[in-house]
Amino acid sequence: MAIKFTRKQFFDGYRKEFGKVPQEHVNNLEFLLTKFEVSKWFSEDVRRAAYALATLYVETFIPKTKSRYAPVTEVGQKSYFNQYDPAHNPRKAKALGNTEPGDGYRYRGRGFCQITGRSNYEKFGIANTPQRALDPDTAFYILERGMRYGVFTGKSLGTYITSSKADYVNARRVINGTDRAKEIAGYARSFENILKLSATAAPSSDPVTKPTSKIEPITPPAGDQTISHGTQTQEPINTEIPPTLPPPEIPPAAVDTTQTVTSMEQGDTPGDSVETKTITTATAPGETVTVKEVAVGIWTKITLAVASVTGMGINFGTIAESKLTELTINHLAALGIGTVLLIFAIWYFKSQQMAADNKTGLLIEKAADQSVNTVQLVK
Repeated sequence: MAIKFTRKQFFDGYRKEFGKVPQEHVNNLEFLLTKFEVSKWFSEDVRRAAYALATLYVETFIPKTKSRYAPVTEVGQKSYFNQYDPAHNPRKAKALGNTEPGDGYRYRGRGFCQITGRSNYEKFGIANTPQRALDPDTAFYILERGMRYGVFTGKSLGTYITSSKADYVNARRVINGTDRAKEIAGYARSFENILKLSATAAPSSDPVTKPTSKIEPITPPAGDQTISHGTQTQEPINTEIPPTLPPPEIPPAAVDTTQTVTSMEQGDTPGDSVETKTITTATAPGETVTVKEVAVGIWTKITLAVASVTGMGINFGTIAESKLTELTINHLAALGIGTVLLIFAIWYFKSQQMAADNKTGLLIEKAADQSVNTVQLVK
């Protein structure tokens, strides 16, 4: 039976749970509600739609613009995506199916849930046009198929939402392990209440309205048929997704970068200033996460040099040059040892200098004492 959501009741309930609703959010939620209504799988159980909305509430939030519920792109300097590139990180690149130089950036996260890596784009038939993941209809198609068949991580939503239970906490494993699982579970319960209060059966005389996005809704084609949007011919969506798939080794989904600020800051050592770029990224409402790209100052360079001489800081120096993206306990230990050696060298130099100054002072005092003038200072 088709379901319709009464918009007034939905948005009244939404405002009660989440506060004021910007017009952009209204437009995006209208699109999603219509999609849920025409989706047989989502309309069979509103709890599925509730968890999808809770996921999008977190995954699509951009602090700078307060945008939400729209497909997003993982943003960063091209060098940031080297961590997914075969030339820089073969292990992680292999897990994501990235095989060519530049694949890390080319197949960066996009969409409602930010699919990442060549292999994940191939699963949905858009490897040749990865930007298509930002099309709202395509993004929703990916969201539904990913949750329904476990394409994202090998875990399907049907494992956690059944006729007898709604395990919203562990349902996070469908997208990204247990990252922020309890927080999203709380949002899912709120959305479940809102959707149940606004859901009504759609009578046969009042058919469900089709989506009204700018791009025609995607109907999975058969065979070699292609989909044409305007003058651009695009490859067909892959619809033959088996019910179970081995979980791909996908790293935690990155979030949307919204702002970069360059500044000079005082280093850990007096007189050692460092240039930093603070990148503000999307997180939960009211939160931000910052990542600093650091151009090391003079004392930091000295520290790295000393650590390298001891044979323990070589890896850390490499990591520092690549913006500390692969820092481990071993690297921290190497830096600590190098720092200790540097401090010891400075202390030893100072102590020797003080000893020499004291000795010179004693000689001068003896030379000035008429009673014990047994020392001559030679120029």
